[in-house]
Amino acid sequence: MTSPLRRALRGVLVAVIAWSMLGGSLLHAQVPGQVPAQAPAPLPPRPDPRSVARPAQTPIKVTSFKIHGANALGGSQVASVLGTRASSWIPWGRKRYFDRAVFDADLRRIEAYYADRGYPDAKVTAFDAKLNEQQDAIALSITVNEGEPLLVDRVELAGFDVLRPGAERSLRPRLPLQPGKPLDRAQLTATQAMAARALQDRGYPFAQVTIDETIIEGRRAVITL
Repeated sequence: MTSPLRRALRGVLVAVIAWSMLGGSLLHAQVPGQVPAQAPAPLPPRPDPRSVARPAQTPIKVTSFKIHGANALGGSQVASVLGTRASSWIPWGRKRYFDRAVFDADLRRIEAYYADRGYPDAKVTAFDAKLNEQQDAIALSITVNEGEPLLVDRVELAGFDVLRPGAERSLRPRLPLQPGKPLDRAQLTATQAMAARALQDRGYPFAQVTIDETIIEGRRAVITL
């Protein structure tokens, strides 16, 4: 092979090696006067569906709220502990609106309230919700089955012999919880407090009264203080 041809092939080989080392960057060499190409802007992050604002729902006014079957405690007394309320019938009175979460909690609250008042078997058996044609007002009703109450058979005072006989006899009829009445938890707590106060007033300032409940035949409870 002639010397000029050998030099030409050597030049080509050097160019190929340089090309591979540069990673083909010669293809992207900037032409004088040409504006360099800008990389495309990254896409914005995908929003969380929970954070996307939703159109506000039209509030639904509660026009009436009735409780059926609350014969022992009374519908108005049961309704007083609930979060759901009926709007005032007076045009300028306060408006109450329906909240499904609050209403569902009220259904459970009714049964808990009855249990605390001595009706452990009380259940909400049905409820009804009637919307008007405009879908902006609702009439609610709840049906309750109170069940049989848990009655107090007797209240026994243990350890109260430190009181004078007359003091103990006068204490019994004044206790809020009396035999023959439903086992009301609020009255039971008040009875405990009154019994402790009777001991404290007779010279036992650190006296404490505990409660023991015994269920006997006939759905009756014996309370021992």
